[in-house]
Amino acid sequence: MKKSIATTPEVDGAIASTQMVLLAETLRLGTCYIGFLIWAIGNSKELKKFLEIPEDNKALVAFTVGYPDVEFLRFVACNLARVSWLGEFED
Repeated sequence: MKKSIATTPEVDGAIASTQMVLLAETLRLGTCYIGFLIWAIGNSKELKKFLEIPEDNKALVAFTVGYPDVEFLRFVACNLARVSWLGEFED
């Protein structure tokens, strides 16, 4: 992320990464955010160079993606949402 391009880069990065994680879940992939890597990139010029991140860019989010080693037999139980419509609804 270049410093001068976005007005809310952290928010934009969070939204984009959330969408990527949700997409990964639909593909039966597991994810894990790695906040320590963001800290490490911000504090290590060697790591930033190794990852080929330009000097005027900043890493906002890091996460891993892969096939989980376990499979859950069921999901957490939840109740259906109660929805009330205001106004008219057209099909």
